[in-house]
Amino acid sequence: MKHLSVLVIALFLSSVASASQTMIVEGVIGSRAGKPVIRHGTKQIILNPHDQHVGRDLNRLRVGDFLSGYGFYNPTTNTLDLQTIETVGLKTLLGRWKTRDGQVFEFRTFTELLHYKSVITEWVNYAKSLMGTSTNLKSRELSYALAPDSAKNRWAIFVADKQSLLIGYVHFSSRGILLTLIDPNTGRAIQKFVLRPMYSK
Repeated sequence: MKHLSVLVIALFLSSVASASQTMIVEGVIGSRAGKPVIRHGTKQIILNPHDQHVGRDLNRLRVGDFLSGYGFYNPTTNTLDLQTIETVGLKTLLGRWKTRDGQVFEFRTFTELLHYKSVITEWVNYAKSLMGTSTNLKSRELSYALAPDSAKNRWAIFVADKQSLLIGYVHFSSRGILLTLIDPNTGRAIQKFVLRPMYSK
């Protein structure tokens, strides 16, 4: 009887394990009945955090934000046991942000970033281009990714162009955003930008 009980338990655990499928998900977060969901194909899958750390990061996201991660999908309950969040995209970050010295950071999408060294110069060049005297609109095209960070109101950021990769942090406050870029080889902060929205959000 004891061996039979062990066998039954083993078969039960095996069936539970086989019922779940490893799944990589990425997409925009929605909400259904107060629970976060993400679209995967034609399905709206309910996200259940695996532990308190994933739950903390998931709770920081809002409807319309982007999430990329993986977990174990249960087709019976249509739920994903979310093991980790790899990258995120924040809807509140999208748009144009300016510094006090006239630089502009335009977060066009959840992965595309344009950097203008001086918006005043760019506006002058744009005006000249309309008059046919200049077509020199200079912006630096970058790609970026955000990832969860343990600090409150802060996210890790990775910024890259064709030649280099920088890491750093994006810290939100009531006054705007503090963008800190770090040299990955030394760990030292090499640039800090205080960003404020160019237009009211």
